[in-house]
Amino acid sequence: MQRRPGNPESREAGKSETEKGRRKVKRTKLQERRDIDISRSESMKGQSRRITRDRAAWKSKLRASMLPGILMLSLIAGCKKESPEPLGPSLYQIETTWTDQNGQNLQLKDLEGNPVLISMIYTRCKMICPRMASDMQKVVNSLDEDQRKRLHLVAVSIDPENDTTEVLKEFQEKMKLQGNWHLLNGSEKEARTLAAAIGFQYRKTPDGHFTHSTTLLLLNEKGEPVYRKDRLNSSLDDLVEVARLLAD
Repeated sequence: MQRRPGNPESREAGKSETEKGRRKVKRTKLQERRDIDISRSESMKGQSRRITRDRAAWKSKLRASMLPGILMLSLIAGCKKESPEPLGPSLYQIETTWTDQNGQNLQLKDLEGNPVLISMIYTRCKMICPRMASDMQKVVNSLDEDQRKRLHLVAVSIDPENDTTEVLKEFQEKMKLQGNWHLLNGSEKEARTLAAAIGFQYRKTPDGHFTHSTTLLLLNEKGEPVYRKDRLNSSLDDLVEVARLLAD
């Protein structure tokens, strides 16, 4: 059987439709690629914006974390030009006569003209008071020779009944306290008066010991408090810097 030749126009029309289909598929693929590229671009822009926001937030947190240090450095830098402002009235208004570890009488105002680091302790204390005395000694050890000669250290007993002159002397030797140390004893009433003046709190417990503050107070040459350290485990750096300033 002979095959009838097809219509040339039909064949041309078929080729045209096929070509159109190919072009349509090609356009579709190109469009899909463009859509993918656009999607990737938008995704990258979004990531970039998030990274920018995260970086800005990180910088903001970093600046915030650095601010206290910057302020403290500014304070110390300012202190080099002028003395710190007093935190309260002079302790030299208290006219109590104390007895030191050498049996000598002393009034706080006898130390006028020199910086003084003062606190309150009791020698039967096994942990806190030795650490307080050790911190005070560390301040002294951080100064140069001339500054050490000027700085005086005062520790007043909150247990006058037991902290006799001899006991205070033994405490100094045991703790190896060196420098201008004054371990003082007076009456219970006099100790309470001083504690109220420096904001030092203490209470006697049923076993005869004491719960108490850990305050270290730095006085200027007029006996006015200019720096206060209440936390036992906190850094001594700032206290040392102010002590250096006052002892120069």
